[in-house]
Amino acid sequence: MPYKVYLVELGNCINDKSISSQIAAKLKGYFDTVVQQYDAKYVGKGTPLSSSDVTWVTSMPTVAATELLVYFVSSSSNSVIKHMAGFGKTANSDGLTSPDSGAPVGSEVYTMAASSSNSKSAALAALAFHECMHNKLRWGDTRLHGLNASTPAGGKGLSDSPIDPSFNLTPLEADTMAKHLLDLAAQWTDGTNAWNDPLNGHL
Repeated sequence: MPYKVYLVELGNCINDKSISSQIAAKLKGYFDTVVQQYDAKYVGKGTPLSSSDVTWVTSMPTVAATELLVYFVSSSSNSVIKHMAGFGKTANSDGLTSPDSGAPVGSEVYTMAASSSNSKSAALAALAFHECMHNKLRWGDTRLHGLNASTPAGGKGLSDSPIDPSFNLTPLEADTMAKHLLDLAAQWTDGTNAWNDPLNGHL
């Protein structure tokens, strides 16, 4: 049974099937590593996950509370997360996950953050995994961005900020995500509805 991650593009902010495919493939690589660590160390008497399934969706599926959902929008000015009930955070230029505790939780990536990158797909995949870490671990910026500080490399991972496309998933990040991979947190699935609502000004 693969671990599922759903991706949603809003407003044609990527508008390139090859880049979308590369983002999904890169993310799958990250999550396959996490799943392997989960199966090796944390599965216990449960069912092994074996692999991950990272999928772009155009209609909202039923998303389990153990799974992840990430929206892609052009910039923070087009945020859909801001339409969540009780929203009160300030987005940076790369992406946003809110709230840090409680549920549902929503994550989004801003594609404009990768506009100057030599590898747009790698940059967006890295940003998406970063937001998935915020989402799954329920850690705010200070705690997540400092995760690798005590490692010999002193950073250079997907939990760091700012992120460079050359950064990769560190063993500590993979282990931390694996430990919490099946933690429960209902995902906010109203992003597409919020985007399509004419009162919100996205269309």
